[in-house]
Amino acid sequence: MIQVPVLKKNPLSTAEEALKLTVRLACAVLFFYFLIRYFTAGDTRALVKAAECIAIAALTFLPRVFKLTRTYAALSFQSFLLLAGVVGSICSVFEYVGWFDSLIHFFSGFVCTLFVYDYTKKKHIPLSGGMFVLCSILFCAGIAALWEIYEFCAFSVGKNIPLAARSVLAEFGIGNTQEAAASFIKENIPFTLTTVQGFLKNDYDTFCDVLCALTGSGLLAGILKKRSCDLSQSLFNE
Repeated sequence: MIQVPVLKKNPLSTAEEALKLTVRLACAVLFFYFLIRYFTAGDTRALVKAAECIAIAALTFLPRVFKLTRTYAALSFQSFLLLAGVVGSICSVFEYVGWFDSLIHFFSGFVCTLFVYDYTKKKHIPLSGGMFVLCSILFCAGIAALWEIYEFCAFSVGKNIPLAARSVLAEFGIGNTQEAAASFIKENIPFTLTTVQGFLKNDYDTFCDVLCALTGSGLLAGILKKRSCDLSQSLFNE
């Protein structure tokens, strides 16, 4: 009797696929929910939330673009989308839980470090432990800086556009500073993520966000630095 070998699916791949499917299903359900709310109640913010659902679902394809599927980097990225995108932004947890934003920035450091780890293994780029830690922190600093620059530029542009459009921009995490909060409150803009973060944060918000991300990145890089020296010890699985 001929026995056909049973191919066992990689648990990492299964976990990533499950998370990716969870994010996409959540975005699909919430998209139709907000769309119905918009057409039944005329809620403009609901339409923005529906657009966010599309954006978050589209980002689930990013690991495939970088050819880093079935890696811890991809798994952490899908987890990040679920927590930051679906739970934090779309479901508005950022508005009600003050420390959640700092937690997400800390976790983003993990995502950046795992990306550097898996990408260097895939490309067979030898890095010493110290160089791996440095590259991880610098990559994380670059990503964090780009996000903060986006917030600053978007808020700067937002000050010169109509209120309705500005409240739309606010949904995407713009200008979480006291200045932004004061401007929104002064002009009676509806309750948004930006106004809440303005209340909860101080002038050191940008510094705190970047510091949280770098702390997460440095912590995980320090744990993985010994394995980074050996190209055979890769988290990457084809």
